Amino acid sequence: MTSTPLFIERLPTLLSRSTSLRLHRTLLAAAGVALLSVVPASATTYTTSLPGSSLGPYGLNASQQLGVSFETGSNLEGYEINSVTLALNLASDEGSLLTPTLFATSAGLPSGAALFSDFTLTTAGTGINNYTFTANSSFILDPNTSYALVLVPGAISLGHGWYYTVDASTNIGGWSMANNLLASMDGGSTWSAPAGATVKTAINATAVPEPSALIFLGVAGVTAVALRRRRSA
Repeated sequence: MTSTPLFIERLPTLLSRSTSLRLHRTLLAAAGVALLSVVPASATTYTTSLPGSSLGPYGLNASQQLGVSFETGSNLEGYEINSVTLALNLASDEGSLLTPTLFATSAGLPSGAALFSDFTLTTAGTGINNYTFTANSSFILDPNTSYALVLVPGAISLGHGWYYTVDASTNIGGWSMANNLLASMDGGSTWSAPAGATVKTAINATAVPEPSALIFLGVAGVTAVALRRRRSA
C-alpha cells in the first residue's frame, strides 16, 4: 500500500515555520525523494508466467475458452490496466478476433458479466509469439482483489492455441497468479479449474498514486512560493 510518508504530511508546517530559502529548498528536495516511493513512475508487469517452459498449446475455438485468475496487490487506489501479453500460436491473421476479457471471480472461477474487454492486439504477425493486447480505455483494478482473465476466441478458424506452463509465476508488489487453468467447453457457461498448470500470461498495470501525496506536494510548493514572495517584498 502506498501510504503517505509522515514527513510529507508535516511539510507545509515545516515550511511555514521558517523563512530560510535554503531550508525550503532542502525540504522540497527531500519531499521529492520521499514521493518516489509513493507515486509510481511507470507501467509495471506485476505478474507473469511467460518465462516458464512452454507446453501445449491448448486449442482455441468459439466454444472452448481458456483463462487465468490473478490477484492484485495492496496499492490503496488500485491499478490501471495497461496491457496483457499471451503466449499464443496464431495459425492465421485472426488475432484481432481474440478478445481478452476481465471478470470478477467466485470460488476462483469467472463470475458475472464481463468487467472490461476494450483491448486491441498490438503485436503483428502469426505463428508462435508473445502477443500483446493493449487497453484502449481506462479500467482500474481494485486492490487485493481476484480477477479472471479469459480469452474469448470469437468466430476464429481452427489451429490457434494458447501455451501453458507448470512453472511458478513471477510476481511483484503483492500480486499473484493462480497455478491453475480456467477452462470452459461451452462458451463460458460453466468453468473448471484443473490445478498444476496455467496458461502463459503477463499482466501490465500502473499503480494509481494516492491523491493525498500529490495534494501535500502541491501545498508545499504553494507555501514555498508564498514565503519567497514575502521575503523579497
